[in-house]
Amino acid sequence: MYRPLWLVMLAMILQATEGAVLTQNGQPRCGIVLSDRPTRSAQLAAAELREHVRLISGATLPIARETAGLSGNLLPIYVGESGATRSAGLLSHEFHPQESLIRVTDKAVCLLGRDDPDFGEITYEQNGAWPNFNAMSPFYRVGTLYAVYSFLERFCGVRWYMVTDLGTVIPKSATIRVKPTEQTDTPWTCYRRIGSHAWGIPGQYGRLDGSVRRYDKHPSQRDLNLYQLRTRMGGEPFSVNHSVYDYYKRFGKERPDWFVGNNPGPSTQLKYHLPDVIDQVVADAEGFFSLPFIARRFGGKDTHAAKVAAGDFFPVVPLDNRDYGDEADPPLQPERQGKHFGSGVASNYIFTWVNRVAAKVAVKFPDAWISAIAYAGMFEPPDLPMQPNVAVGVAMADGWEGYGMDTLREWRKRVSRLYTWEYHYAWGGRFPLIRPHQVASYLNQLRSSNVEGMFMEMGDHNAALCHLDYYVTARMLIDPRATVDSILAEYFRLFYGPAEKPMARFWKLMEETSASIDELQKQGRGVSNAWVEGVGDSRMDDLRRCVEEAERLAAEEPYTSRVKMLRSGILDMLSHDLKFHQQVAASPLPIIVAKKVTASPKVDGKLDDAAWNDAQVTREFVTPLDRPQRVKTVGMAAYDDQKLYIGMRCSEPGRMGEIRLFQKRSTSSICADDSVEIFLDHDANTKDFIQIMANTGSYLWYQWKGKYLQADLPDLGIEVKAWSGADEWSMEVAVPFDRLQTDAPKPGAEWRINLMRNRFMDRSPGSGALDEIWYHMWSPSFTLSYHVPDRFGVLRFE
Repeated sequence: MYRPLWLVMLAMILQATEGAVLTQNGQPRCGIVLSDRPTRSAQLAAAELREHVRLISGATLPIARETAGLSGNLLPIYVGESGATRSAGLLSHEFHPQESLIRVTDKAVCLLGRDDPDFGEITYEQNGAWPNFNAMSPFYRVGTLYAVYSFLERFCGVRWYMVTDLGTVIPKSATIRVKPTEQTDTPWTCYRRIGSHAWGIPGQYGRLDGSVRRYDKHPSQRDLNLYQLRTRMGGEPFSVNHSVYDYYKRFGKERPDWFVGNNPGPSTQLKYHLPDVIDQVVADAEGFFSLPFIARRFGGKDTHAAKVAAGDFFPVVPLDNRDYGDEADPPLQPERQGKHFGSGVASNYIFTWVNRVAAKVAVKFPDAWISAIAYAGMFEPPDLPMQPNVAVGVAMADGWEGYGMDTLREWRKRVSRLYTWEYHYAWGGRFPLIRPHQVASYLNQLRSSNVEGMFMEMGDHNAALCHLDYYVTARMLIDPRATVDSILAEYFRLFYGPAEKPMARFWKLMEETSASIDELQKQGRGVSNAWVEGVGDSRMDDLRRCVEEAERLAAEEPYTSRVKMLRSGILDMLSHDLKFHQQVAASPLPIIVAKKVTASPKVDGKLDDAAWNDAQVTREFVTPLDRPQRVKTVGMAAYDDQKLYIGMRCSEPGRMGEIRLFQKRSTSSICADDSVEIFLDHDANTKDFIQIMANTGSYLWYQWKGKYLQADLPDLGIEVKAWSGADEWSMEVAVPFDRLQTDAPKPGAEWRINLMRNRFMDRSPGSGALDEIWYHMWSPSFTLSYHVPDRFGVLRFE
């Protein structure tokens, strides 16, 4: 915002004034003045200011419109643009987006910023905002509201550490006096979104459902909305996500040639180099940008891409798999696949597509942006310059150090606008991620790299558990002066009062334990073994002693309730989960016996050879959490001097016509069909293993994880054949021993193995995208990942 010279001089003489007295001995000494036609941001800011001043001092400030004015000799607090601020040269539209101003003298207080020209009603008492407020994507310009929040934090000591009143720190003082000041603020990030807004009730830790915790009860919508606003979530309308998932339904029948293998399916990638595909994506983008901004602020409705778009950003992102086929142009670069999850194998191919779309869209809409994701096989920048109207969100799945950060910095050199997509997960019963110092260090790196914004997925919404990392992240995304040590020291003092010291020790132990267990899992420990080794009864006793000491010290409210919340929301959860993981770690692994046969079975999928007549049949497969499945699946094994044979029977009574078969080539996307998976660890070291996938069309894909990159994988000579009957289908697999670089096992030898079935017909009510009943396991992993070697069962050769 431009500052005239007289404003600069005014700021210099402010120190000569006494400042402003807002309340004295519990009585108002000021009043709030709004324009005769205030923005929603200003109205909400006035309501929030009055409510917090009342909670601090007991005084209720009057709110008046400018024409009516304040009665009595009250100091005016001008909230939002008004005639008085315009006379002082302060106009909302001249502020930068998200910029706000606080000015305090002994004559008046001015709190305002850049606001949307939205003058509708607010519904503060009902939902904390206004009708149809979008809490999931609060992309609003509310600079005046930001001014009030900064004023309450800096000059009144208010903090919003957690959703609900329990998470709000309100100092008590009958007199509120503010020193003279003038300061402007603008968050250093344009865009901020952390997780969902659907927190659980503080103190409840929900129920584990496959991979995430579900919460049946939530704070009120008012509490949720206000917490989003108070933590300054939102900002610039931005969005990026996989954008062409609807092309299968829209164009699969008419244009099968658009799809890899000319075989349309919900998980089949498009041929992104085809001119007709590019033109259709351009048409979708132009349709979105033809809408007025108000209609696209939160995304559109017509296409999948429009639904995951926002404002001036339209996503151009492929499906979430790496099966781009053999016709990619420019060609894929398998030599760019390293040891990380991310790579540059498909970067040239996908970002050529993105660039071509962006160039065409810019002709008609020069101010529009195409948003893209750097992720998985397209994580690294391409070997070509990016169009100037492309914004990239870098998915930081490879961590916040080394390769991940190096790649992010390379992207910063290539694109005009850069964002990050974060993963804050402790899925499947893993120990919670508590890492405020690591978060802060990473955010400082993002700020030094001039990143425009962040979206962070959160795998849990346990308010007691997650609020500290959330608060540190939210605070440091807006305030470049904030440091993690000052944030934490203030948090322990303000939030826990007399229990400050034991609570500081508690959170330090949580952070240390989280880091140690993360390291154990990087070394190959499964979830339960990592819990037992990294937490154990001793560490639980240490955490429990911290809470017990805090309970003795926190004898008054609200500190009593806050410590009680941590006991029920964190300590009780950890105790419950540790007991569960101790039981899992101590539970015996299932054993399947493979008998040696003299007559080798014919690999035809029927499992009707004599070799299978005497084969031991496994128990019925279960869910990943060891619960009964809806249909029957069993496995069996046999061997001869040359090969290991695996058979699996998959019951499907009355529903064989619903079998899902889309992939008709060798691809890792086979797992999205009705399919089986076999995991073999023939030396039982859990460091590397072979993963085999096959679907009902007898299409095969495999990898040797931990030993070979896919581009270097030798031919393992694996045979598969599926067979379908009236009420079941079956799979037969043969694996040559010599291709595994091992001799035929001797009687008594043991390998590690797991058998799985993927079945996507049903869905649990209320479950999320990952559904436990889809995954059938012989040896349950107790997480939705199959890749848990220490939960592989035992294959014993007889």
